[in-house]
Amino acid sequence: MSDFVIENGVLKDYTGAGGNIVLPSGITQIWQGVFHHKRNITGVTIPRGVKSIGAAAFLECRNLKGVALPEGLLKIEKGAFACCASLQSIFIPDSVTELQSDAFGQCTALKSVRIGRGVTSLNGVFLNCTALETIEIPDTVTNLWWYAFDGCTALKSARIGRGVKELDIDVFKGCPSLREITVSAGCKVVGEVPANCRIIRK
Repeated sequence: MSDFVIENGVLKDYTGAGGNIVLPSGITQIWQGVFHHKRNITGVTIPRGVKSIGAAAFLECRNLKGVALPEGLLKIEKGAFACCASLQSIFIPDSVTELQSDAFGQCTALKSVRIGRGVTSLNGVFLNCTALETIEIPDTVTNLWWYAFDGCTALKSARIGRGVKELDIDVFKGCPSLREITVSAGCKVVGEVPANCRIIRK
């Protein structure tokens, strides 16, 4: 019996034993909440052809250490990987154009992040990622919402791409370890820069 319930290309349920799982080819969408709270999952490989990952799809998969996202993926919905406390790194493909709020919120072991060049807006995607030390925003991003990195208490440096023309310091509210922010020469910085943090223009 298959561990996967698939309807018209949509993965609707998983009943397997966990571990490192490879999702079957032929699916185009991972339904919301499919793997919610399944702590037996340690790794996931998502095949090419998947276009979207639903809201809370992997919420609270606390032993999930690795995720392989495919090129061609377009959308990661709200809270898709939130509270995955063992997830250490994530590589977001350039094909992703919609990265919703809290997608990786409270991933408290997350240290390494690569944001693809298809993303244009960040809205609280990495809230309370307390192990994240550095972040690099690609030039394609034009909009950083208030409190985008709120609660990233270990964040030491941020490099902001040339697409951001105005940076509100509140983007980094709750980041007491932040020491430097690199912005483009023409970027307008709004708000009070903390005394222990410097702005570098390049």
